[in-house]
Amino acid sequence: RIVTTAMPLETADERRARLKAMREDAANAGGGGGDGGGDAPVIAFRNYVPKDGALVQDKIPAASAPTFETPKVDTETLLAPNTGDVEPSLLKPKKANWDLKRDAEKKLAKLEKRTQRAMVDIAREEEAKRMNAA
Repeated sequence: RIVTTAMPLETADERRARLKAMREDAANAGGGGGDGGGDAPVIAFRNYVPKDGALVQDKIPAASAPTFETPKVDTETLLAPNTGDVEPSLLKPKKANWDLKRDAEKKLAKLEKRTQRAMVDIAREEEAKRMNAA
């Protein structure tokens, strides 16, 4: 399958020239390009207090947390009874273990059947013992 592109492919020499021009533009813009030439990096001390007096000027002042005002709440409106048309039983949350009861219902039904069957078997055995004793 042949794939065509909208732009014509450039030759290696054209690409090389384009990349060289981009590098020169970046170097002229002050990016440095990581070629080692340029100014030394600026060191800023945020959490360290330098012992050398010449480096103290590079220390960044400690950041402070912003202050917030506590919101004012009208307690009268919060404590006022709900007089809406919604039924209070619909607002009541479900019991905390409603999902546990739902999941255990099937298992409890099986256990109930087994219990009934075991009770019937015990009653039959006792009846058989009474018949044999009599």
